[in-house]
Amino acid sequence: MSCKTQKTTLKQTTQTQTNEQTQSRTETDSTAARTIDLRQDDHTAIAETRTEETETTDWSAPDSLGRQYPVRTSRTTTTTRRGQQNDIQTTVTDNRTAATHTVSEEQTDTHQQEQTKTDSKVKTKTTTPSWVIWLILGIIAAATIIVLIALKHYHII
Repeated sequence: MSCKTQKTTLKQTTQTQTNEQTQSRTETDSTAARTIDLRQDDHTAIAETRTEETETTDWSAPDSLGRQYPVRTSRTTTTTRRGQQNDIQTTVTDNRTAATHTVSEEQTDTHQQEQTKTDSKVKTKTTTPSWVIWLILGIIAAATIIVLIALKHYHII
């Protein structure tokens, strides 16, 4: 009997790159005339690119020496891009009794890069049909009975 094990290998590479830029500014003016003007600006830009490469190889059943050969190889490349742009301006006017001027500015710049590799092997094993197993068990049982008869014939047991 020969072992008919087939295997499939899967190689997957994923790369993700994210760039995010945020600019935020808050400005507050207060005058003795009891008015406060609040103006807030938010400019955020996000650009994300994700590339995924998948390679799947199906291998043949082993030959008489146990060697396997690639039968089919498929490659898939998927690129996904996502972009987001915020341009938010808020203005609030309120009456107060303070005399202040406040400016708050914030700027962030984030770059993130990620790479993932996956290698996996899937083995598919062909099982022996059940009738072959029953045939082998029957032959073993018959051989055992013949041995017992022979031992009784020669008065060993």
